[in-house]
Amino acid sequence: MHKRTVGLFAAVLATCLPACVDLNEDVVTGLTPGAYGSEAVFQALVNASYEPLRSFWAQERGFTLTVFGTDIYTKGADGSYKYVNDYTSNLNPTVDYITNTWNDFYRAINTINAALDQAPVVKMDSSVKVERMAEVRFLGRSTISTWCRCSGLCTSRCMRSRRPPPKRTATRSTVCTTG
Repeated sequence: MHKRTVGLFAAVLATCLPACVDLNEDVVTGLTPGAYGSEAVFQALVNASYEPLRSFWAQERGFTLTVFGTDIYTKGADGSYKYVNDYTSNLNPTVDYITNTWNDFYRAINTINAALDQAPVVKMDSSVKVERMAEVRFLGRSTISTWCRCSGLCTSRCMRSRRPPPKRTATRSTVCTTG
């Protein structure tokens, strides 16, 4: 009986301990939902969407992940990431270039989605809003496309679309007519 009570107490304790985990959200973009809705914050979100371009493109990291292993360059003499070109066992998900790119692109998509979510409620000149939305959509598709090419995950529905899919109707005509 005593072993059963101790076992039951241990099971209850094991199931209750995860409830003590801190569930506070770590805000990645630095903006909380209360700040959204103004034109200045929307413009700041659009501007912040460009930030990953600086850390990936025109840097060794972007060059290494997009050009190595292709027909453009066969073997480079510089850099310390030659195994990316050789596809050796050193090329794995824990490589700092891959994890840093994932973190930067994840933050970018988070910012882009925040801008897409806030666009309908922002009161500003409609022509400027359309232009900013086009910028954000392009950056989102570009970021996702680049990540899909780098990681090998090529899916066409990575980013949620704001427009409903077009309605397609099929009509049928007779193939042969009898006279």
